[in-house]
Amino acid sequence: MTLSIPRIWGLGLLIYTSVGINSYSYGSDDVGFYLNIYTEELPPYNFLDSENNVGGFSTEILRHILDQSGVAYKIELFPWQRAYQMAIDGSNACVYSTTVTDERRPLFKWVTPLVKDNWVLLSQKNRGLKITSLEDAKAYKIGGYRESARAIFMQKLGFDLDLASNDIANARKLNAGHIDLLISTERGARWVAKMAGVSGLETAYVIKPVELGLACNKNVPDTIINMMNSKLKDAWVTGYVDSIVSKY
Repeated sequence: MTLSIPRIWGLGLLIYTSVGINSYSYGSDDVGFYLNIYTEELPPYNFLDSENNVGGFSTEILRHILDQSGVAYKIELFPWQRAYQMAIDGSNACVYSTTVTDERRPLFKWVTPLVKDNWVLLSQKNRGLKITSLEDAKAYKIGGYRESARAIFMQKLGFDLDLASNDIANARKLNAGHIDLLISTERGARWVAKMAGVSGLETAYVIKPVELGLACNKNVPDTIINMMNSKLKDAWVTGYVDSIVSKY
C-alpha cells in the first residue's frame, strides 16, 4: 500500500472538489444489478492512493463483498456532502464510510458494519488535560469536521464547535493551540496526525463506539442488500475484515 500525502491533500483535493474522481472498480455483474458508489477522502477508511485508485480498508472490505456478491459497481470520490446527497437522490446509489446514526438509519438501506470504531477527543499530550465526561469537555474549545456525524452529534449536545473542512486542518489548529480538543475517530487519529505533520496527540476521552457502513438508496432491492450483508457477515466470521484493517 502506498500513500501520497501531497496527492491526497493537495492537488487531488482541488480536483475532486469540483468534478469527482473515478475509480476503475467494476464487478462481475453476475446478478444483473449495477451500483454507483460514492465516497470521500477520509484516510485510512477511503482515500485516493498514489496510483489514482480509491483505496483504504473500508474500500478493500467493500470491494471484497461486492465481488463475492456478483454485483457490478463503480466507485467515485467526491466531497462528503455531495457524495451523501447523491446516495439519497440516486436510485442505484450508495455512500461509504457512513457512520450509522439514529437520524441516518431510516434514510437508507444498510450494509454494515464495514468497520467498527470509536469517536474520541484528541488533545496535545503536553497539555495534560483531564477529561472524565463530555460535561468536562464543555470547558474547552473543540474542533470538528464540518457536516460529519460526530460534529453533528456534539452540536446537538450543545457544543459550539470550531469547524473546518477536514481533520488535517483541525489537527494543525490543535497543534498550534488554536483549539484545545479535536473530535476524531480512534482509527483515523494516527493518520490525521501523520498527514498534518504533527506529533504528540493523544486520546483524552473516548466518546462512544460507532459502526461505519455502506448506506444505500432505499430503491436498491432488498435481495442485493441482504446478499451483501451475508457476504459481509462471512468476512467478519472468517477474519477477513480484521486482516484488512490490520494492514493499515
